[in-house]
Amino acid sequence: MSRRKLCQTKVFVKVATLATGQSSSLLLGGLLFRIQAEHACFPVCPDTRYQEFFSAAHSGTEETITVRIIENDFAVSMAGWNRLFDTEETWQMWGRGALRRLIYQPDPSGPCFTKMQFDPSGSVVDCWVGQPWRVDGSLSGRIYHPVLYPVDVAMVMYLLASRGGLVVHGCGAVRDGKAVLFPGVSGSGKSTLARLLVADGWRVLSDDRVIVHEQPDGSFRYHGTPWLGEADLAEATDAAGIGVCFLRKGNAHAIYPVTASQAFLRLLPVVSVPWYDPVMMDPILATCGRFTQKVRCGELTFKRDAGLTPVLMDWLKQR
Repeated sequence: MSRRKLCQTKVFVKVATLATGQSSSLLLGGLLFRIQAEHACFPVCPDTRYQEFFSAAHSGTEETITVRIIENDFAVSMAGWNRLFDTEETWQMWGRGALRRLIYQPDPSGPCFTKMQFDPSGSVVDCWVGQPWRVDGSLSGRIYHPVLYPVDVAMVMYLLASRGGLVVHGCGAVRDGKAVLFPGVSGSGKSTLARLLVADGWRVLSDDRVIVHEQPDGSFRYHGTPWLGEADLAEATDAAGIGVCFLRKGNAHAIYPVTASQAFLRLLPVVSVPWYDPVMMDPILATCGRFTQKVRCGELTFKRDAGLTPVLMDWLKQR
């Protein structure tokens, strides 16, 4: 299987056409993205990061987000739209009233790959596919799946904002059907912790980014994502979230209490928040507040050694 550069960045991934009969629906954080196209559309997806999230079992409780492939002129007008944010190297976010338009253009002087328009509280995403995103140069043939990194991270952040969802930089792990979130910035030890937990019988949802999704009853579930860290660990599954432990490297396995207000402040640097877009920022911050009030909060110090599980399980029993 060949390697293909999907975007003009340093990230290279394997790509594979979805097998005949396999659904092109992508499951991320309780949202089920389904492709809708007028002509035959055979998305190509990165197999190593995303394949499990295409074949994940559906519980029937997911909310469907329809991604409509628009086959008319790609040069869609930007008149009346305001530029809200520009990474200056990958994507831009534009706004007009309640609508948002996400433009994926890895090279500002190069061609545009995709343009996506959506109402963050709605369930339909319109997608214009540029020439670099068409495998054989025709919309009636194969295209790369439009909901891929880094577009999917920005889009999911927006779509979850009004649905009680958060994208958190952290490792998520499951034991006996109960999940713990370990938020941390780069270099805090997320991947090291993930390896320790796997060796101790835990299942890792992701070693770098986890989706936290509030449920109708006020509880939270943690979801795995294909957005991996150095440990390259993820599962396309979810579990009941009952704890959050902020990471701090130390010489022993220990958990120290953290109040809900302290946890809220410590969560902000590791949650994906569109600070440039106040309309979307406010509901995310509100979810952060409810989350830190609901789950057990602590600070975990750990060392590169076994013996972490008894400390974690004892802490969880103290609820």
